[in-house]
Amino acid sequence: MHPAFVYSPSYDFILPDPGTGPDLGNLQLFDTCRASRAWKLAREQCPEIEANLLAPRPITDAELRLAHSESYLENLTDSEAIAEVLGLPQAAALPFEHLDAAIVQPQRLAAGGTLVALRAALQCGVGINLSGGYHHAKREGGEGFCFFSDISIAIAIARSEHGLQRIAVVDLDAHQGNGVSSIVTGNESVGVFDIYNGEIYPGDEQARKGLRWNHPLRSGCTGADYLELLERELPRALDEFAPQLVLYNAGTDIVAEDPLGQLKVDEECVRRRDAFVLSQTRERGIPTVTTASGGYSDLSYQLLSALVVDQWLQTSNRT
Repeated sequence: MHPAFVYSPSYDFILPDPGTGPDLGNLQLFDTCRASRAWKLAREQCPEIEANLLAPRPITDAELRLAHSESYLENLTDSEAIAEVLGLPQAAALPFEHLDAAIVQPQRLAAGGTLVALRAALQCGVGINLSGGYHHAKREGGEGFCFFSDISIAIAIARSEHGLQRIAVVDLDAHQGNGVSSIVTGNESVGVFDIYNGEIYPGDEQARKGLRWNHPLRSGCTGADYLELLERELPRALDEFAPQLVLYNAGTDIVAEDPLGQLKVDEECVRRRDAFVLSQTRERGIPTVTTASGGYSDLSYQLLSALVVDQWLQTSNRT
């Protein structure tokens, strides 16, 4: 069966105007329209994918409580709390309504999109959300531009509503997925497989305790070395754990052109990475939810689009 794709133009967000204060720092590297650019390019290359498009819906407060404390969620009605998650102190001076509409609500919608992708994956095998993968958000607070731990919430719903007992997270964003691993620490029914640059943000040693398969890289790791590690270790992990569901965080910030990931993986290797992960889960009959996660180069939307098109064509060739 073809994968399902979850996307809305409302995934796009608007960065706050820093005014005369400090600049936006790393925030200025975000492609605020990545999802829309990726979907537009994918449709141009493969118009028939429109048939498998699903609309996201905002995540509910009750669903957010599955991964986040009440005190954190209450604080998100305050501009200072939003500015702290953004790492942009001067944004605290902006009206809450502006920050909420421009940044928080798109993330609520995208987090709900991950849950739509979950239900689709359980029906057709693969659900791909063109946003989501906010893997730095923790139970007591967001960080790293991540407000809501959509992956952790999807895990909770997969267990409570669908009765799944073993769930794997395959996090291949360039940054350690410290939020997800901190939330699931001690939960033996969840196994987190994380390949990341261990020399950059967040460097969260405490959260690494939540990793079942911990694979830190050094800056400058090449595509050949990256794929060799992935192709050796991921099949072992899947066979050892035998998950009933995989949540795949397909960050594109591993590409060499990305200014934050600091790895040296070329575009073709990123595409080979995605194809390998999804072929491994497909061969084992494991439903897989894919989220877009990080990516800070102009190649990010192109690689996200390639993931969509490649998976559509892959399943077309199998039918």
